[in-house]
Amino acid sequence: MSIGERGGTFAVYETGKLVESVRGVGNNMSVTYWDLEDQSSNILAADIVIAADGVHSTVRKTLFPDLTPEYAGYVTWRGVVPENKVSENTT
Repeated sequence: MSIGERGGTFAVYETGKLVESVRGVGNNMSVTYWDLEDQSSNILAADIVIAADGVHSTVRKTLFPDLTPEYAGYVTWRGVVPENKVSENTT
């Protein structure tokens, strides 16, 4: 999905992809990924890569191999509920 198109540049939000590697190529980034929908391997060239692939991030492991996540002492769950389904006690 393309978002925020402005002046010939745009952002792409990708889902259904399994990142295999990320590497710098000159001033850009190259992301190799497996497309879970069509079962193919692809390479994406990008100016910027924002990794939102979770605690066991392939991107983090690739770029920072010595960094290991540590438990912070809590768990956060997020969700969306219609406002009329939330009790008075919740708010």
